[in-house]
Amino acid sequence: MWWLSLLLVSLLLVHIYSQQKSVVDKYGGDQAHHGGQGGGGRKWFHAAVLLVYVPGLVLHPALLHLASSAALALLAITEVCTCITY
Repeated sequence: MWWLSLLLVSLLLVHIYSQQKSVVDKYGGDQAHHGGQGGGGRKWFHAAVLLVYVPGLVLHPALLHLASSAALALLAITEVCTCITY
């Protein structure tokens, strides 16, 4: 249930963020002056990361380490591929 609720909350936040971004883009203003997600989106992301990592750290630290290492390796490989193509 915990992971399903996190998934639903993240989908809701993505929907809200995309709606706010489309309003800012529609009126053509600077995001900083229209309450854009410059720092706010980052705060929500960090809150979501904490909600995922803390239970993982408490309940399954070895699995969290494995999943984090795999995610980091995937991101590094993707970044290297991006740098090679440009």
